[in-house]
Amino acid sequence: MEKEKLVFIVDDENIILSLVEYVIGNQAGIRLQTFSSVDECLAALSLEPDLVVTDHHFGNQRDQPVTGLDLLRSIRKVQKDLPVLVLSSHDDSMLKEQYRQEGATGYLTKNDYFVNDLEDAIKKYLNL
Repeated sequence: MEKEKLVFIVDDENIILSLVEYVIGNQAGIRLQTFSSVDECLAALSLEPDLVVTDHHFGNQRDQPVTGLDLLRSIRKVQKDLPVLVLSSHDDSMLKEQYRQEGATGYLTKNDYFVNDLEDAIKKYLNL
């Protein structure tokens, strides 16, 4: 039996975390771990996730605005090849390009169907 793939979901909106857990959490071969802050995710990187899915905007954390770019840059310092997929409510080509240049694996816009797109992307990046 093949080992389950560990996917980190990082978003400061509990409703998004719950929705993703509901739709993707029972998929065969995938184990989800959710985090509501960048720092929680970074502290858990020793668990060696197979994929990180992060929100773009986290509001104020660490007493300052924090974004998925901050998380991506921190991850790239320690794990250069870890796939990182970005979720954002901003369908902004410049933002997408900035994430691509920083090493993001993909970028999905939160829309009415984003959970289906996310499910497809997770399977793609995990080769499931």
